[in-house]
Amino acid sequence: MPKRTPLLALVATVTAIAVTACGGAPGAEEGGSSSDNSDAASAAAEVLGIDLAECPADVTDPLPAEANVGLTLPLTGGPATAFAVLGPGAEAALEQANAEAGLDTKFNLIQKDDQFLPDKTVAAVQELIQQDEVVAMTGVTGTAAVLAIRDLLKRDCIPGVSLPGGGAGAADPDYPEVVQGATPFSLDARIWVESVNEQFPDGAKIATFIGNTESGNDYALQIDRWLEETDSKSEIVSAETIEAADAAAPSSQVTTMRNSDADVLFAAPTGAQCISVLTEAANQGWKPVTYLTTNCGSSTYLGATGPAGEGVLVVQPFKDINSPRFADDEGVAEVRAALEKYSPDADLENTTTYSGYTYAEALVEAARAAADSELGLSRLGIIVAARQLDFHSPMLVDGVDFTVDGLEDMVPIEAAELNAWSVDEGGFVQGELYDFEGQLTEQ
Repeated sequence: MPKRTPLLALVATVTAIAVTACGGAPGAEEGGSSSDNSDAASAAAEVLGIDLAECPADVTDPLPAEANVGLTLPLTGGPATAFAVLGPGAEAALEQANAEAGLDTKFNLIQKDDQFLPDKTVAAVQELIQQDEVVAMTGVTGTAAVLAIRDLLKRDCIPGVSLPGGGAGAADPDYPEVVQGATPFSLDARIWVESVNEQFPDGAKIATFIGNTESGNDYALQIDRWLEETDSKSEIVSAETIEAADAAAPSSQVTTMRNSDADVLFAAPTGAQCISVLTEAANQGWKPVTYLTTNCGSSTYLGATGPAGEGVLVVQPFKDINSPRFADDEGVAEVRAALEKYSPDADLENTTTYSGYTYAEALVEAARAAADSELGLSRLGIIVAARQLDFHSPMLVDGVDFTVDGLEDMVPIEAAELNAWSVDEGGFVQGELYDFEGQLTEQ
C-alpha cells in the first residue's frame, strides 16, 4: 500500500499554500495569528467535507479543563446482561488517560440507558448533547443505533469515535464525524468468502443463517458483494433467517439448510442463537464447514456449545481474554491492570469489558493526536485526528492495527485471523491472518 500523507500534514500544506497565495492572511501578525488557526480549521474541515458554517461556533474552541464524554448502552432489560459491562471498561480507559496522558482536559464518562433500542438511543444522545454538553461519544453499540444517531452528531459536529456498529453505514464518507469501532461485517464476509474460495476452488454450496435485523441485512449484502467481486464459483443454495427475539431452537431452518446439501454454513444470528444453531446442526447430524459471526467469536459462546463447536471458524482481530493462547499475553495483562486500577468494579473475566476499554482507547488516541496538532484539543481537532488514527491496541492480535485515512479508508479494522475453535484446547487455534487493509470502504 503506498505511503499515505497524514491528514494533519495535508491540512498544514493546504493552509500554507492558501496563505502564501494571498500574501499572508489579512490582519495577520508576524509569527502567526488566530487567522492562521482559522485557515487550518477551514482547510481541515474542507478535506473531510465538513461545512464549518453549519457547526456550532465553539467547534474549534479548546476543550475546557473538564469535559463530558457520552456512552449509551443497555443498563436495563435483557441486553444489559451482555452489554452493561462496556461502561466500566470505557471508564477505565478515560480515567487512565486523565491520570497518565498529560492532556489539558480531564474526561468524565456519562452513561445513559438505551435498552439497545435505537429510538431510546436517539433520546439518550439528545439528552447527552443538550443537557450534559458532551464533547464526544464513544462505544455506542449496534449498527441500527449508530445509524440512528449519526445525524445528531453531524448536526452538532460532535466526534463519535469508535462506535461499534459493524454495518457499512457506520463507515460512511458522508459522516466523517463517525469512526467505526467494531469488526466490520464486510471483513467477516470478505474473509469467509476468501477462505471458501481457497478450500473449494471449484465452488461450494453455501447455506446462510442470518438474523432478521439491520446487522443481518448488512451481512447478507456483504456476502453477496464478495461472492460477486471475487468471481467466486460458490453459490448460496439456502438462505434462512431468524427473528432477533426468537429463543427457540432453529430446527426447521437447520432442516431446510441440511436438505439443501450445503457444504458450507455462514451463520450470523444474535447472541444465544449462535449456540442454538450449532447445537441443532449437531443434533441433526449436519456437519458443514461453519463460519460464525465475529459477534459470537469468544470462548463464552463457543464453550457453551460442547462438541458442536468443534472446528467452527471465527474471524478474530481482537484477543480472546479467556483463551489459553493469551493467558500470559502482555497486552491483555496491561489492559487488565488498567481495569483493576481505574475501574475496580469492572468484570475482569468478561470479554465485553475489554471491548469497552478499546472503544474509549481510540477516543483517547484521537485526543492525544488532536492536542499535538495545529487544531488543538477541540471537537474539530478530535474529528480530524480520529479520521487519521493509526495505532496498535494491546487488545489487537499481532498484524492487526486500528487504521483509517480520511475519507479514503473509513474502516479501521481490515485484517484479522481466521481461527478454529478446539474443544480439547478450550480455546481457538491460531489460523491464517487475512489482511485487506484499505480495501473495504464503500465509496
